[in-house]
Amino acid sequence: ALRTHTDNITLRLTSDSGGFDKTVFTTILAGKTRSLAVLNGRRTVISSADRVLITALTHLFEGIGPLVGAATSEQDALNCLTANDVQLLVCTDLLESGSGPTLVAAAKAQHPLLRCLMLIQRPLLSTIDAAIASGCEGLCSRERLGDGGVLSVLQAMDSDGIHMDPTITGVCQHSRRRPSR
Repeated sequence: ALRTHTDNITLRLTSDSGGFDKTVFTTILAGKTRSLAVLNGRRTVISSADRVLITALTHLFEGIGPLVGAATSEQDALNCLTANDVQLLVCTDLLESGSGPTLVAAAKAQHPLLRCLMLIQRPLLSTIDAAIASGCEGLCSRERLGDGGVLSVLQAMDSDGIHMDPTITGVCQHSRRRPSR
């Protein structure tokens, strides 16, 4: 269930964790104070199939910058973006319906100045290529979520270009190597 408010978010969760490591929740909260400068004042929408991840990110944004929506599907996220003046979209590649790359492409078509960070849950080259093609400014592996990876990518996104964490960069470099014959 999804309900958005102007400056806060109400989200009902099920007991299904969607495979998210609950220990990361605590680590995300520990990094909250370091996130203040990067997130302060940015109206944000979060979208993921992982409800525990949404909860953790909701707590990260609490009291920092307005989190105006959270959704588990592409269409619900697009509705949140349309209803609010949003500057940042944080999504995962996996959604309950739709996908992160198609969400970002549609969101960028409607809101060209929107900044997008995608948390990659399936670090495959095809997923990364789709995220880049969709227009994401930041890519971060979900496994780096609790060690400051998201914050680092968000900080780098304030400059121009596309920024990838070392895990994503490593997948790209490894996957593009050609075997010698």
